[in-house]
Amino acid sequence: MRYSKARAGLRTGKACPRRWIAYDKQQDRERRKSSPRSYTTSSEHLEAAFYELKENAAPGVDGVTWRAYEEGLDPSILDLHSRLHKGAYRALPSRRVYIPKPDGRQRPLAVAALEDKIVQRATIGVMNAIYEEDFLGFSYGFRPKRGQHDLRGTCQIFLSSWWRTVAIKRALEQAVAAS
Repeated sequence: MRYSKARAGLRTGKACPRRWIAYDKQQDRERRKSSPRSYTTSSEHLEAAFYELKENAAPGVDGVTWRAYEEGLDPSILDLHSRLHKGAYRALPSRRVYIPKPDGRQRPLAVAALEDKIVQRATIGVMNAIYEEDFLGFSYGFRPKRGQHDLRGTCQIFLSSWWRTVAIKRALEQAVAAS
């Protein structure tokens, strides 16, 4: 259930379904204008995203390897570009692989198809370009070239300098109190 902005009350969709369908289509059109998909549909972005992928990565459910896709790269990228632009692109299901753990159990791992990886990588590039400038300098989550180890090092530096500051303040306070 959603609340309507047009009129007060709970939106159940039972009162006038045609009106809600038209409203949803209009909202969808407005959302599509500013969607990241409109930015990733450049064939140059898709080709650059392809070359950022690992050459020896495991193939997905379609069985297409990096080298096989590279052989027919131009028509494949153009086809992918047109499907993205038309809204006809659909991600394939991921291939499930099980990796053995040291304790004998198995860890499930999903391997995406190569075209899905290309679209994901191109979308990541666009999203990073849009949102990276909004992040503050101390933001470390899911950012390129930043991770939990970088955060830990920064925290250690901050805490050690903070403790020094506290120790100096206490020493100054004790010196002032003693005199």
